[in-house]
Amino acid sequence: MVWKAKRLLVWLRDENGLPTCPHHLIVTYNVLEPQTLKYFLSNAPEDTPVQTLLLVAFSRWKIERMFEDGKGELGLDHFEVRKFCSIQRHLILSCVSYLFLAEFHHMHRGEKCGFDDLPGSNGSELPGALVDTW
Repeated sequence: MVWKAKRLLVWLRDENGLPTCPHHLIVTYNVLEPQTLKYFLSNAPEDTPVQTLLLVAFSRWKIERMFEDGKGELGLDHFEVRKFCSIQRHLILSCVSYLFLAEFHHMHRGEKCGFDDLPGSNGSELPGALVDTW
C-alpha cells in the first residue's frame, strides 16, 4: 500500500465555542486507489513528527486483527450467558488462553532460518547467491 498524507493543525471548539489546544488532522489517500480517503484526528503535542502520527494511525489494523483472532480462535464470540459473573469468568478464561498462546508462540517460534540449500534458478549458482550480492 502506498499512501500520501497531509497534516494540518486545527483548533476544535469547546462547549463554550472557544478554541481548544491545536489538534492534528491527517488526511491520507491511497495512491493506487485515489477514491480511498482516510481521516485521523490526534491530540498529540505540536512537535510530534508526521511519521509517528501515521504509525499510530495505521496500527489500528493490528489491533483489529488481534480482536478478530481472539473472537474466532479463543471463544470471545461466545458470550451467550445471562449473568455478569458468567461473562467475567468467560472473559478471564479467554484472556488467559490468549496469554498462554502468545507466550508459547514467543518461546517456540525460533529464529528465522538462513538461505535454503537449493541452487539458483538456472541450477548453476550457489545457494542464496542473488541475495548475497545485495
